[in-house]
Amino acid sequence: MTETASIDAPIVRLVAPDGTAVGDVEVGLSENERRELLRLMIRSRWLDRECWALQRQGELTVYPPFEGQ
Repeated sequence: MTETASIDAPIVRLVAPDGTAVGDVEVGLSENERRELLRLMIRSRWLDRECWALQRQGELTVYPPFEGQ
């Protein structure tokens, strides 16, 4: 399923909101590359939450969280 963003760039949806695969789109990445991207995404979310917690505790002066953006 392909949609168009407000800047007319195509959005390729590979996973539906319920987690099922959508369409037959090949993104040109090997299974290992997809696993690495997922690992990095999970790590960045964890780091974001840790930094947000440290900012709330006063350990970091300013930290703009990116979760939800």
